[in-house]
Amino acid sequence: MSERIRSIRSATPTAAGKQRADEALQTLLDGFQRFRNDVFPEQRELFSKLARAARAVQQTGPSAKPAGHVHHLRGFAHRSRIDHPE
Repeated sequence: MSERIRSIRSATPTAAGKQRADEALQTLLDGFQRFRNDVFPEQRELFSKLARAARAVQQTGPSAKPAGHVHHLRGFAHRSRIDHPE
């Protein structure tokens, strides 16, 4: 058997490794569903406040971009309409 084939076989996940990966993915999906169905609805106002604060920091922070920079939103680019006095 060539070295190349041996390296490919050793890189292929075993059945036990695939099962662990499947279990990890299922745990991740279960956590996402729990967050979406239980945590987020109960904490919706908190997440809204956090989002508003993050936008405020982004717009006023030391790395804020000047007015007129291009925003990419849902695949469309549009110019900022915020006017700042010079």
